[in-house]
Amino acid sequence: MSRTDTRMRVAGAWLAIASVLLGFVLVGHGPIHPDLALQMHIIANNVTLWVVVHWAAAAALSLFVVASLIVLTAGSRLTEHWSTLSPWAVVPVGALWTIPPPWPRPPPSPMPPPPTIWRASRPGGRSPKARPTDSCSCVWRLS
Repeated sequence: MSRTDTRMRVAGAWLAIASVLLGFVLVGHGPIHPDLALQMHIIANNVTLWVVVHWAAAAALSLFVVASLIVLTAGSRLTEHWSTLSPWAVVPVGALWTIPPPWPRPPPSPMPPPPTIWRASRPGGRSPKARPTDSCSCVWRLS
């Protein structure tokens, strides 16, 4: 058996393992509920399942990357033409895009305060003319 055949068999084995693992992940994960509050409740009640499912998904995506890199370096007929080479090059890029960045995300910027309307008729300075009501910050009440 030639080197190319051996490499392609190894890549095929990794692809098969990754596919089966990702299939189990999709079954275990299930669809996301449209109501996010209910979805968070589901996650909170099954923390161990969600941890296992997401680690398995990361392992499956890593195996897809390994398999595609093996195919790209094997020198087989699957990489001789641009139309068959490009999909194998896209697989690791797509798998790596799903990995979150290692650095912490910046905190969200605070909301700017609501605009204050100033009344310039008072001597000695300016005072606020209106302030938001307690029920909604978009409804103004004269003070």
